[in-house]
Amino acid sequence: MARKSKDKKICKSDIALIFVAVTLVAFVLKMIRLYETTGGVPEALVYGVLGILGFECGCLGKIYENKQKYKEREWQKEDEKEAEKKAKVGTKRRSSE
Repeated sequence: MARKSKDKKICKSDIALIFVAVTLVAFVLKMIRLYETTGGVPEALVYGVLGILGFECGCLGKIYENKQKYKEREWQKEDEKEAEKKAKVGTKRRSSE
């Protein structure tokens, strides 16, 4: 069962990814400007910001992966219920013949 296009909504993880992207672009541009004026950048700050943003993206990826597993499990349960219904209908037809 594929998700329909009208079911797509902006969720919290999408907002977080947009925030990460905007923050990363703004930070890189600021560091470039700082490098042009001073000839260097604070490495600890760069490592810290990139580490935090990378960690956030990793957490969001793990959340997405768990959601997909849960959805697949729901679909599997639905398929099993449908198969049971078809099996019951098939046995009723055989017994009535």
